[in-house]
Amino acid sequence: MKYKPQTPKTQHLTLNEGFTLIEILIYIGLVSVFLIICTSFAWTVINSKIKNQAILEVQQNARFTIERMIQEIHAAEDINIAQSDFNINLALPENNGKKLSLKMGDVGVDPTEFDVASNILQIKQGTNGPYALTSSNVRVTDLTFTNLSTSSSKTKNIKIRLTTEHINPENREPWEASITLETTTELRDK
Repeated sequence: MKYKPQTPKTQHLTLNEGFTLIEILIYIGLVSVFLIICTSFAWTVINSKIKNQAILEVQQNARFTIERMIQEIHAAEDINIAQSDFNINLALPENNGKKLSLKMGDVGVDPTEFDVASNILQIKQGTNGPYALTSSNVRVTDLTFTNLSTSSSKTKNIKIRLTTEHINPENREPWEASITLETTTELRDK
């Protein structure tokens, strides 16, 4: 609204009411661009948080299971070679029932066995178990044990290769996360 100063000759208001069509279109365009930028930024932040959670879950599961396997291998007296399966991916469906079997000094946990069932890494100790070592949010896609022991049996070493990935039933990019860990460990109790 424009106001025209009053003069003695003219004592009336001059009003220009409303906006022009061009002004309305410009305002709508500016507001639309602002909302699109804000929505895009918010969506990026949400997807980043989901991605980080998936990566963290996969890493924590892989590290925990590797550490647990190392701990049990260190505590083992021997490897049950006849009951163990080496150089094959235990996570593949055709290898169901294949495992790593360790002879333990404590009869309550002898034998200690690691296997994969339905993409879940499990441990069985003696007559107890099997117990899941990985959470329900990840799946094991590769678990391969390699016997690196010397023929003279002076050293007994096992190489572990473990790949875990986040479960992603809808194949959404933010949930894609995978990690492969590989380590070698030695039996300490001889």
